Amino acid sequence: MIKTSSTLLVLTSVLCLVFSSFSDETKQQNKISSDTKLMKPKKPNIIYILADDLGYGDLECFNPDGKIPTPNLNNMASNGVMFTDAHTSSAVCTPTRYGILTGRYNWRSRLKSGVLGGYSKSLIKEDRVTVATMLKTQGYSTAYIGKWHMAGTGLL
Repeated sequence: MIKTSSTLLVLTSVLCLVFSSFSDETKQQNKISSDTKLMKPKKPNIIYILADDLGYGDLECFNPDGKIPTPNLNNMASNGVMFTDAHTSSAVCTPTRYGILTGRYNWRSRLKSGVLGGYSKSLIKEDRVTVATMLKTQGYSTAYIGKWHMAGTGLL
């Protein structure tokens, strides 16, 4: 019985410490600004990098023995979230990007093989929800930089 009581006391102390730490964080997050509105929590930046032909072991943050120095990506990885398990149903860029942007299997689009050229009709229907359009409803600004191979404009 003494052992149970001491265990319960330690557990209770730990829980009180955890709750008080949450309480302090909550108080800080809920400070009232000068215009008497609650401050909104800061939204995280989202940077999605899709690189063709980049292997899992090419970045130092995944492989310290990598042959290519990647200090900026290492810094981003150490200050953010690293995803370590991803899959695609296609080996080429356009279908992969379609899946990432829409959350749909690429074979649900009209493209059944190959990639789109720069002047092709947009693969993503205008009324289709994309990650970018969803993020915009949450107050984010979105952009894409680099090789696109999705044709069309206005999707981001």
